[in-house]
Amino acid sequence: MPGGVDTPAYRLAANYSGRAAGPKGFLASPEKIARVVVRCAENPRPEVVVGNSVRMLRLTHALAPGIVERAVARTIERGFLRQEPEEPSSGNLHEPSSEWVAADGRFNQDARRRAMLKVRHAAAVGASVLGPGMLSWILLRKVKARRTS
Repeated sequence: MPGGVDTPAYRLAANYSGRAAGPKGFLASPEKIARVVVRCAENPRPEVVVGNSVRMLRLTHALAPGIVERAVARTIERGFLRQEPEEPSSGNLHEPSSEWVAADGRFNQDARRRAMLKVRHAAAVGASVLGPGMLSWILLRKVKARRTS
Protein backbone atom coordinates (compact mmCIF):
# COMPACT_ATOMS: atom_id res chain seq x y z
CA MET A 1 0.00 0.00 0.00
CA PRO A 2 2.03 2.97 -1.19
CA GLY A 3 1.05 6.61 -1.04
CA GLY A 4 1.62 8.69 -4.14
CA VAL A 5 4.01 7.22 -6.70
CA ASP A 6 5.97 9.36 -9.15
CA THR A 7 4.52 7.94 -12.36
CA PRO A 8 3.07 9.65 -15.44
CA ALA A 9 -0.42 8.51 -14.43
CA TYR A 10 -1.16 11.97 -13.01
CA ARG A 11 -0.18 13.56 -16.33
CA LEU A 12 -2.01 10.99 -18.46
CA ALA A 13 -5.27 10.85 -16.54
CA ALA A 14 -8.42 12.50 -17.83
CA ASN A 15 -8.87 15.97 -16.36
CA TYR A 16 -12.06 17.96 -16.73
CA SER A 17 -11.49 20.25 -13.73
CA GLY A 18 -10.23 23.18 -15.80
CA ARG A 19 -7.13 23.30 -13.57
CA ALA A 20 -3.72 21.71 -14.03
CA ALA A 21 -3.33 18.64 -11.85
CA GLY A 22 -0.40 16.85 -10.30
CA PRO A 23 1.17 16.42 -6.89
CA LYS A 24 3.41 19.16 -5.52
CA GLY A 25 5.29 17.17 -2.90
CA PHE A 26 7.73 14.30 -3.06
CA LEU A 27 6.40 10.89 -4.07
CA ALA A 28 7.71 7.36 -3.82
CA SER A 29 9.83 6.43 -6.80
CA PRO A 30 8.54 3.69 -9.12
CA GLU A 31 11.82 1.84 -8.51
CA LYS A 32 11.20 1.77 -4.76
CA ILE A 33 7.71 0.38 -5.26
CA ALA A 34 9.08 -2.23 -7.69
CA ARG A 35 11.66 -3.36 -5.10
CA VAL A 36 8.90 -3.76 -2.50
CA VAL A 37 6.77 -5.76 -4.96
CA VAL A 38 9.69 -8.08 -5.74
CA ARG A 39 10.40 -8.51 -2.02
CA CYS A 40 6.72 -9.41 -1.47
CA ALA A 41 6.84 -11.92 -4.32
CA GLU A 42 9.83 -13.57 -2.66
CA ASN A 43 8.40 -13.34 0.88
CA PRO A 44 4.60 -13.01 0.60
CA ARG A 45 2.72 -11.01 3.22
CA PRO A 46 -0.98 -10.13 3.35
CA GLU A 47 -0.27 -6.39 3.24
CA VAL A 48 2.75 -4.13 2.94
CA VAL A 49 2.81 -0.41 3.65
CA VAL A 50 5.39 1.65 1.78
CA GLY A 51 6.55 4.89 3.38
CA ASN A 52 6.33 6.39 6.84
CA SER A 53 3.76 8.98 5.75
CA VAL A 54 1.37 6.18 4.75
CA ARG A 55 1.91 4.40 8.07
CA MET A 56 1.13 7.64 9.93
CA LEU A 57 -1.92 8.26 7.75
CA ARG A 58 -3.27 4.76 8.47
CA LEU A 59 -2.71 5.19 12.21
CA THR A 60 -4.40 8.58 12.37
CA HIS A 61 -7.26 7.32 10.16
CA ALA A 62 -7.84 4.47 12.63
CA LEU A 63 -8.06 7.03 15.46
CA ALA A 64 -10.02 9.81 13.73
CA PRO A 65 -11.32 8.75 10.30
CA GLY A 66 -13.55 11.78 9.71
CA ILE A 67 -10.80 14.31 10.40
CA VAL A 68 -8.32 12.43 8.22
CA GLU A 69 -10.78 12.13 5.34
CA ARG A 70 -11.50 15.88 5.43
CA ALA A 71 -7.77 16.64 5.63
CA VAL A 72 -7.01 14.35 2.68
CA ALA A 73 -9.78 15.97 0.63
CA ARG A 74 -8.38 19.43 1.45
CA THR A 75 -4.86 18.25 0.59
CA ILE A 76 -6.02 16.99 -2.79
CA GLU A 77 -7.94 20.20 -3.47
CA ARG A 78 -5.07 22.50 -2.47
CA GLY A 79 -2.07 20.33 -3.20
CA PHE A 80 -3.10 18.35 -6.25
CA LEU A 81 -5.29 20.71 -8.25
CA ARG A 82 -3.11 23.69 -9.13
CA GLN A 83 -4.15 27.26 -9.77
CA GLU A 84 -2.93 27.42 -13.37
CA PRO A 85 -5.69 26.71 -15.87
CA GLU A 86 -5.64 23.70 -18.17
CA GLU A 87 -7.84 22.68 -21.05
CA PRO A 88 -10.12 19.71 -20.35
CA SER A 89 -8.61 16.48 -21.58
CA SER A 90 -9.67 12.86 -21.82
CA GLY A 91 -6.02 11.93 -21.24
CA ASN A 92 -5.36 8.34 -22.19
CA LEU A 93 -8.87 7.27 -21.19
CA HIS A 94 -10.00 6.37 -24.71
CA GLU A 95 -6.69 5.84 -26.51
CA PRO A 96 -3.09 5.28 -25.42
CA SER A 97 -0.68 8.17 -25.20
CA SER A 98 2.70 8.05 -26.88
CA GLU A 99 3.76 11.15 -24.92
CA TRP A 100 5.02 9.28 -21.86
CA VAL A 101 6.80 5.97 -22.22
CA ALA A 102 8.82 5.99 -18.97
CA ALA A 103 7.81 4.86 -15.48
CA ASP A 104 9.00 8.15 -13.93
CA GLY A 105 6.48 11.00 -13.90
CA ARG A 106 9.15 13.65 -13.13
CA PHE A 107 7.13 15.07 -10.25
CA ASN A 108 10.03 14.55 -7.83
CA GLN A 109 12.24 16.58 -10.17
CA ASP A 110 9.65 19.35 -10.11
CA ALA A 111 9.36 19.15 -6.30
CA ARG A 112 13.16 19.24 -5.93
CA ARG A 113 13.35 22.31 -8.18
CA ARG A 114 10.60 24.06 -6.16
CA ALA A 115 12.38 23.19 -2.90
CA MET A 116 15.66 24.62 -4.22
CA LEU A 117 13.89 27.81 -5.27
CA LYS A 118 12.44 28.13 -1.77
CA VAL A 119 15.89 27.62 -0.23
CA ARG A 120 17.40 30.24 -2.54
CA HIS A 121 14.59 32.65 -1.74
CA ALA A 122 15.05 32.10 2.02
CA ALA A 123 18.82 32.60 1.66
CA ALA A 124 18.29 35.84 -0.27
CA VAL A 125 15.80 37.11 2.29
CA GLY A 126 18.11 36.09 5.12
CA ALA A 127 21.07 37.81 3.48
CA SER A 128 19.06 40.98 2.88
CA VAL A 129 17.99 41.06 6.53
CA LEU A 130 21.19 39.87 8.18
CA GLY A 131 23.63 41.53 5.75
CA PRO A 132 22.95 45.15 6.71
CA GLY A 133 22.77 44.23 10.38
CA MET A 134 26.13 42.46 10.30
CA LEU A 135 27.68 45.31 8.29
CA SER A 136 26.39 47.82 10.86
CA TRP A 137 27.75 45.71 13.70
CA ILE A 138 31.21 45.49 12.06
CA LEU A 139 31.29 49.23 11.37
CA LEU A 140 30.19 50.05 14.92
CA ARG A 141 32.92 47.79 16.31
CA LYS A 142 35.54 49.59 14.21
CA VAL A 143 34.26 53.01 15.28
CA LYS A 144 34.25 51.89 18.93
CA ALA A 145 37.76 50.41 18.60
CA ARG A 146 39.07 53.73 17.15
CA ARG A 147 37.50 55.72 19.98
CA THR A 148 39.09 53.54 22.66
CA SER A 149 42.57 53.66 21.11
